[in-house]
Amino acid sequence: WDDPDGGPEESDVSAKDMRYPPIPIDSLEVGQKYTGTVSSLRDFGAFVDIGAEGEGLLHISRISEDRISNIYDHLEDGQQVEVWVSGVRDDGKFGLTMVEGKTDDGSRRRAPADVGPFVGLDPGDFRDGVVESLMSFGAFVRVTLADGS
Repeated sequence: WDDPDGGPEESDVSAKDMRYPPIPIDSLEVGQKYTGTVSSLRDFGAFVDIGAEGEGLLHISRISEDRISNIYDHLEDGQQVEVWVSGVRDDGKFGLTMVEGKTDDGSRRRAPADVGPFVGLDPGDFRDGVVESLMSFGAFVRVTLADGS
């Protein structure tokens, strides 16, 4: 190229150290797809570098349509993942999802459980149930009433 100051033709910066400028947070839009790298894992989710000014949070509930109890069975540090922007907050933080279309506005959420059959039952009465799974915060129990509901 034309070097107006006649400076050196070589640079101290190696090609592997050259990077694109980071993506400004305010240019992220919900639904945009990126390939990112898992930079750290926590019990509640992962932080993913998509090349933006900050890392996005991939919450454990947004890794799959299925319930995930142990994130370490699904992701690892340094793993490449395809993600979509699920939400951008005013404070410069943003959320990611691995489930296309699952955004922070509540779309594609699980339908609320029908608790109608339990209305009017005495909360002090005991009911039989089957423990479906145990979590660090408690248990998921399936209860079937005498009438089969």
